[in-house]
Amino acid sequence: MAESIVQTSASSNVPAKPKAEKPRLHVLDNVKFVLSILVALEHLNGPSFAEGRETFRGALSLGMKMFLMPTWTFISGYCSSTDLSNIRKLDGCIKVIAIYILSQLFWLLMSRYADPWYATTKWGMELRQNGLIFTGGHTVVEDFLVPFWQLWYLRDLAVWRIVLPFWARLRYPLITSGLVSASIKAFYLYDGVYDQGNMSTWLNLKLVWMYFPLYYLGTVAKERKLQVRRGIWYRVAGAVVLVVSILIPVFEPPDMTSLWRFEGHSDTVAHLTGMDFVDAVLHFFVVLLAYLFIVVAIAAVFHVAPQERIPVMTDLGERSLVNYIFHPLSGMLLSYTGAYGGNYQGSEPPAWGAPAIFIFAILQGMFWMSPWAWHIVWPICDPPIHWVLKPQTAGAPTGPDCSWFEAFVSHCRKLLGRAEDEEDTVEGEETVSESDNSAASTAEEGRRERAADRQELLVSDSR
Repeated sequence: MAESIVQTSASSNVPAKPKAEKPRLHVLDNVKFVLSILVALEHLNGPSFAEGRETFRGALSLGMKMFLMPTWTFISGYCSSTDLSNIRKLDGCIKVIAIYILSQLFWLLMSRYADPWYATTKWGMELRQNGLIFTGGHTVVEDFLVPFWQLWYLRDLAVWRIVLPFWARLRYPLITSGLVSASIKAFYLYDGVYDQGNMSTWLNLKLVWMYFPLYYLGTVAKERKLQVRRGIWYRVAGAVVLVVSILIPVFEPPDMTSLWRFEGHSDTVAHLTGMDFVDAVLHFFVVLLAYLFIVVAIAAVFHVAPQERIPVMTDLGERSLVNYIFHPLSGMLLSYTGAYGGNYQGSEPPAWGAPAIFIFAILQGMFWMSPWAWHIVWPICDPPIHWVLKPQTAGAPTGPDCSWFEAFVSHCRKLLGRAEDEEDTVEGEETVSESDNSAASTAEEGRRERAADRQELLVSDSR
């Protein structure tokens, strides 16, 4: 008996083997790099250029509608978890909320105090217009419920992360999400509900529901371990489907793009289906069909994108969140070059403006996604929430997962002899040793997996 106890005690001193690190999916970083550049390109095109489908800006904006935001949403869902019983997953949800709050706070301060700088450029006037809603008198709650321009996606992502574990408890969560979202769209359930003050245009709660099925589809793809098919013919088929997905919004009736962007309603569809209850049911099935087209476009994007690690693209794609949050600032520098024309409303952009913006969108995106920019803005994009949260590990807080204050308090307690009493028996030593090994293993796992959490913070486009 004693011999077995001694053997168990000795074996407990052997450090626990760390959990095998999951291989990073490089295709996600590659896709995020491209999508992030496209987001910046559409935004930085600015109001100076015509938006008709016969123009470059108009065709670009329309062509991206079917796959750009839906693919972002799918990636976010793929990197999310329905199980919040895991403390690390719960902390990841808290971090998404913290990122939105800090990003919104940054642009709130810019909207209220950067007006003299904005007034120096034509692009600055656009930023001032987007932030005008935050300069009036309203509550702090409204300041953070109504996102600044491109931050609507971060706000919606925070909502999705909160709702996800509860929605997953449904018997058929994916089907239910599609039915609910299509009903909201087809039966105009949100129309006329939020029509007071700033909440009517900017809160836009409809988008929270309309993209949620695509978000949940990402979680299903992860749980089912769906893989991208490899092979030249799969890539060719994906390219063909992607081209068709780009051309459909460009050549269809202008108001039909609301099916792919989930904004407003299509008069063309309304004329085809009618406006009474029975016709709304038909519209409901049209929306479900639109979801099917969007899912096919998402699959095409992943079959066209490189699956392996690309030295520059993959590394920068890991930090695409920075470009998403801060790329509007780059427009100030671009405006100083004269790419938007004179620094006054109504000025015409030069002929070289459009190609210059195209090149600049790529270069500024690579800057914001670089390690240098990340080291500057990491408190916003990767907030150290462990400073204010309880440690994830058992026992006394140690290592980089705890704050300096927690470690200091724990050290003082030990010096003063106020640490918890330990058993003098061999069994007690075994328990303490196993606890220490488990804490060390969990801490090591937490350090590895925190970097993986950044992969889910995707970002997006906005109108």
